[in-house]
Amino acid sequence: MVGPTLQDSLFAILIRARQYKYLLTGDIEKMYRQVLVAENDRCLQRILWREGESQPITAYDLNTLTYGTASASYLSTRCLWQLGDEHNDDVIKRVIQKDFYVDDLITGADNDQDLRYIQRGVSEALRKGCFNLRKYKSNNPSIFENINLNQGNLTISESSSTLGLGWRPTSDTLFFPIKGFSLDKQATVTKRFVMSNSFKIFDPLGILSPVIIQPKIMLQKMWQQKLDWDDPVSSDLRDEWLNFTDNLKYLHSFQIPRLVLCDKPEFIELHSFSDASQCAYGACIYLKSVNRNGDTTIKLLCAKSKVSPIKPSTIPRLELCAALMAAKLCKSVLDSLRYNPGKLVHWCDSSVVLSWINNDPTKLKMFVANRVCEIVELTNASSWRYVPTALNPADLISRGMDAKRHFIIGRPLNALPLPALVEKDNNNRNRYKRLETIRQHFWQRWQKEYLSELQQRTKWRKDNAKLNVGDMVLLAEDNTPPLSWRLGRVLRLFPGPDGAARVAEVKTQRGCVRRPFTRLCPLPTADELQA
Repeated sequence: MVGPTLQDSLFAILIRARQYKYLLTGDIEKMYRQVLVAENDRCLQRILWREGESQPITAYDLNTLTYGTASASYLSTRCLWQLGDEHNDDVIKRVIQKDFYVDDLITGADNDQDLRYIQRGVSEALRKGCFNLRKYKSNNPSIFENINLNQGNLTISESSSTLGLGWRPTSDTLFFPIKGFSLDKQATVTKRFVMSNSFKIFDPLGILSPVIIQPKIMLQKMWQQKLDWDDPVSSDLRDEWLNFTDNLKYLHSFQIPRLVLCDKPEFIELHSFSDASQCAYGACIYLKSVNRNGDTTIKLLCAKSKVSPIKPSTIPRLELCAALMAAKLCKSVLDSLRYNPGKLVHWCDSSVVLSWINNDPTKLKMFVANRVCEIVELTNASSWRYVPTALNPADLISRGMDAKRHFIIGRPLNALPLPALVEKDNNNRNRYKRLETIRQHFWQRWQKEYLSELQQRTKWRKDNAKLNVGDMVLLAEDNTPPLSWRLGRVLRLFPGPDGAARVAEVKTQRGCVRRPFTRLCPLPTADELQA
């Protein structure tokens, strides 16, 4: 028997791994070999062996778990789970039972002290079960003292021949190394060939969904053309496949920050987006975090894609399927996180879908009603909002995109580099060099001036608030009606480095709390009422 699954999914573990300020990974040395099989069951692992054809056959009973047997994974993880269950510390117990994927540890903390405590506590607990935790990696190597620290890159994948999800501890970024993917342009492209190579792309968080959806769409076209597994595809499909494989080389340079939260966040929002086309539909989730200084960070957490059914369907129905995918993906994320975001917002660019979600399901057709009921069970109908298609990031998933479009550098990535002309004398130049100088000057200003402005919150650059010490305010709370918001008095203002105050300390009946100005509603003073 295979046995039940005890550990969390890799998706859940990786979702949590993107929340910690400091990440810690490691693996158990020869995990299966540390677990003894009961003596009366060892006969079930009996093998026959001889050194040569002239030697007699000898029977051996394997005493430890054997790789390849159906129950090996469950039995080893069950031993690991038991070690955690017997531990008297809830933190260490939770890490052992929830943050291991088979024999790989992927956990973290938001400060040095907690991370060091987890490393030592887990290591000592596993040592009692003869499990040696080794090959540590972390973006905070200062926590290690006299430990076998391996600061190389970590690649998380299902096999050595997949395109794994990689992590560079030194830069704390995620990357996608290509391994085992056939880039032979002379190979015969068949349905079997495309499917075999497509499944080698391992993307558990869906970060590459706009890219990975392309071979899925190609495969659906092959099914529609009723091609056999080894029949050569049409010239159009072959060109699409070759263009797809040619763009995969750009993934070598593609990397994203692992951490999706700002430093010491005080308020976190989760935003989901969904979109659909006749080819595919998908959903993605972003996290928005704000700290006490008003610094805001918005980053992609995960995504998911799926090809549209072969049977033709209307765009609103496909948009509804995408909305349901967003709701399910949001539920998976919330189940994986160890905190509850302060606000959940779901965005859709279909006004028809939004009207269905806010309608009585009994008045809808069965296809629509079933999905609307499921969406309402997973999410709050009032949390759905409209977003224009041009501003919907999920549009990239539903239509697909080339890997090279992930980058904006002012020229194609395969173009030959040109010498820098901006700093040189403008005299005695031909027309081409003058145009190239203008182009380089534009991209330099775009990178230095415009891109940096995108990261700034313009409303925080000026002190537009009228709060003063002694003012009466209401404390805005998302899950409470405005008439029930707490009343308080401002005791103290906290100006930032630029002199603008963004956070206030407020005294309420329950005690003193600190809130950003955006979560405070000033009440009018007597002078303002008279005016």
